[in-house]
Amino acid sequence: MLKIFDREHIRNIEENARTGSKIISTSTLYETMGNAFCNQFNRMFNDQRKVIVFAGPSQNGAIALAIARILFSINRSVDAFLLNPGLSLSEEVTINKTKLQQCGCYFMEFNSSFRPPRLSENDIVIDGLFGSELEVPIEGDMEHVVHYLNSKAHTIVSVDMPSGLFPQDNSHNNPDNIIRAHHTFTFHGAKLSLLLSDNEKYVGKWRVINCGLEEDHPQKNIKNFIFTTSDLDNNLDSRGTFCDKRDFGHVALIAGSQGMMGAAILGAKACMRTGSGLITVHVPQGKDNLIHTTIPEAIVETDKSPTHFTEVRNVNKYSAIAIGPGLGTQFESAAAMESLLNQYKKPIIIDADAINILASNPTLLNLLTPDSILTPHKRELDRLVGESGSDYERLRKASAFAQKHRVYVVVKGAYTATCLPQGVIIFNQTGNPGMATAGSGDVLTGMMLSFLGQGFDSLTSAVFAVFIHGYAGDRYAESNCQESLLASDIIDYIPVVFKHFKKLQNYY
Repeated sequence: MLKIFDREHIRNIEENARTGSKIISTSTLYETMGNAFCNQFNRMFNDQRKVIVFAGPSQNGAIALAIARILFSINRSVDAFLLNPGLSLSEEVTINKTKLQQCGCYFMEFNSSFRPPRLSENDIVIDGLFGSELEVPIEGDMEHVVHYLNSKAHTIVSVDMPSGLFPQDNSHNNPDNIIRAHHTFTFHGAKLSLLLSDNEKYVGKWRVINCGLEEDHPQKNIKNFIFTTSDLDNNLDSRGTFCDKRDFGHVALIAGSQGMMGAAILGAKACMRTGSGLITVHVPQGKDNLIHTTIPEAIVETDKSPTHFTEVRNVNKYSAIAIGPGLGTQFESAAAMESLLNQYKKPIIIDADAINILASNPTLLNLLTPDSILTPHKRELDRLVGESGSDYERLRKASAFAQKHRVYVVVKGAYTATCLPQGVIIFNQTGNPGMATAGSGDVLTGMMLSFLGQGFDSLTSAVFAVFIHGYAGDRYAESNCQESLLASDIIDYIPVVFKHFKKLQNYY
């Protein structure tokens, strides 16, 4: 998994580079970072558009001036501007300023009032005012520079972080004084704020620039990670010759209500497509024909109610249970869910209306079996843990809930976050906006249920399902388009994903 670094981790990485076994100077460190940035920049912008570099007075400014010099040395058209309103430059900024002036690149330093250069539509602005070292909101003369670039620049590429954006918590930041980048090239590893939807308008499209320093200094106390393709490789075991369908679990899906039967159908189909041996679908009385005709492989158990879930029967025969898609939140459903939680003592997957029932009946939280999995979207999570003023606060609340109740909380959305009982958070990087469509969450629940029923532990079931779910959506979008994606398309592409990863396993 990829590590997500905070400000302290970054300081440790760079300090280790200066004092560790290899010992490189600060100047060499910044030169290395500048070269790594330029390599990526030139791959992305291989035309001859003019580059305008804005550098600040501290660390990020030193790197930005190095970037300006490196680009100029390979015959890019470059203008560089150093913003120094406090008349206080770091030693490394001074060194790189001198080098830049000596090489003949156009350079101007502003010590007082900022006289903005004229920017054309084709110019590429490199924002190197501040990076992850920034600890307080931008104000004073620098905020005028930020406002100018946000209003006039057509393409902004930020060095490390959009200037003004903190690496983690921006709850008390000034949103008007943050650069709105189109691209962010961040050093060493991802930063938490790059993954939060609140910050999309500042970050644009981001990528990690690896400078080769991270491996030399393994970080301790990392709490946030990104799940990658390599984490799935070699973990989808091939089936034995003499296997039986019960080797792959007999699971139960409690889902559907009057007018919401599609949720049960999607969840059950996804569960079977992900490899379950047997599935029993509990639906309201009279809805069995819908299941039989759409999923003939499924066993159907009907409730005594023709409209919603009111009872449980013989639940302990199942290797895993999921409850919630299209369920409804009636009083009888809440009572039946309490009975389920009292009887079934294995981890259970709780989604959609079952989460809303928990939110309305908080005493039920005491009945949650450790390692159960909750899969809320943002609004469901807010009902469960209280409203939040930011994505960062919402994530902290979800993590605290997971730790308190010893469960896994899968916060669905872009970069879906799986919060572990140990306080760790694992982010997902597959998926696309086309998956923001009705039934997508029901499919995810079915996939998660399948993995849990096959004997995978709760953590593996959650992160594998989230990753493959997103990957299936990506493969559909590549072959078709995001706009036309339906939840059922995700199910259809599950076999494509399995085949892809099986090929990789066989290759290696």
